[in-house]
Amino acid sequence: MITLAAGPDWLLLSEIAGIGGDAFIVALLPEQDSALGSQAVRAGAHSVLRREASPAGLQRIIEAAADGLAQLPVSVVRELRVAAALTNPPQRPTPRQLSWLRTLAAGGTVARLSELEGYSERAMYRMLQRLYAQIGVKTRTEALIRAQTFGWLTGEGRE
Repeated sequence: MITLAAGPDWLLLSEIAGIGGDAFIVALLPEQDSALGSQAVRAGAHSVLRREASPAGLQRIIEAAADGLAQLPVSVVRELRVAAALTNPPQRPTPRQLSWLRTLAAGGTVARLSELEGYSERAMYRMLQRLYAQIGVKTRTEALIRAQTFGWLTGEGRE
């Protein structure tokens, strides 16, 4: 375990992680901060825990490590997912596909979308499923969140 309180602590974490081996690194953070937690994981920590965590919380981390498992706060996992999405963006949808997403975001239904596009609802569902896979999601809600994240709904999207 390493407490990450100052710059030298972060350097030590990177050095320990760089050595490799069987070391299981638990980063103890001064506060519950998803950005710090995700930074610790990117620097080599396997698990993240607030320094003031209860003995029971510490025990759970140690038991998980003994079983070869890492434990992270949900907020840290979310932060890592967002960072990964921004550094590895999905293929940008075509202008036509973007119009579908914008219609859905505005409350449009698949029935309405299929009517506008001239396809059967079944065909429209299939095309939307292919679009969802293309942008790395499985559901309409995830697709709209992804589209919002990348600015595709406003036309200011990142590539």
